[in-house]
Amino acid sequence: MPARNILIAALWLSLSGCATQTETQIVKIRPEPRMMADCGWTERGGETLGHYKDWAFAQSEILEKCNAWQAAERKLYGDDAQ
Repeated sequence: MPARNILIAALWLSLSGCATQTETQIVKIRPEPRMMADCGWTERGGETLGHYKDWAFAQSEILEKCNAWQAAERKLYGDDAQ
């Protein structure tokens, strides 16, 4: 009988360690600076239709890269709502 009481006491002491409170620390992660930068604009080379066409394609490329960076940031922080 005393051995049983010792085993119960040892079990109780070992399980009481599971009930201790732990402190949660919140750490903010800084995003990569290029992900937070403005998307930017390209410069037009002139006022002809060819210059506008080149400008439009360059601007579309910049916006596609910017969208990819923003999507990577949303994935990193788990914000899938668009």
